[in-house]
Amino acid sequence: MEWCIADGQTPDDELQMALDWACGKGGADCNKLQAKQPCYFPNTLRDHASYAFNDYYQKFKHQGATCYFHAAAMITDLDPSKITISNKLISSAYIYIIAILSLIYIYIYIFPIPNRYIVSVI
Repeated sequence: MEWCIADGQTPDDELQMALDWACGKGGADCNKLQAKQPCYFPNTLRDHASYAFNDYYQKFKHQGATCYFHAAAMITDLDPSKITISNKLISSAYIYIIAILSLIYIYIYIFPIPNRYIVSVI
């Protein structure tokens, strides 16, 4: 299977124009991108554009539609829903690691242990 997704190199203004076309004249079903709908999150221009581009492409590729959108999109054989989930998990892990390391730093350098509490073993 292949998916049509937003190209990561496309500037936001061009991506927005392509998204507007896909959801308007293009005929993509963008209702699921509205707030409180299943595909609203992640709420980024690139993710919403990818959803709209792929919806358009899957609907109309058999009628000759392409995944071009004025060079704002590209074809991939990697499932974007799985990639997004992986990226979220990795991002969350980094955030937790940074938080833990920050706490360790605070405890070691900001609140040092007074010498009287250090037990020496002889």
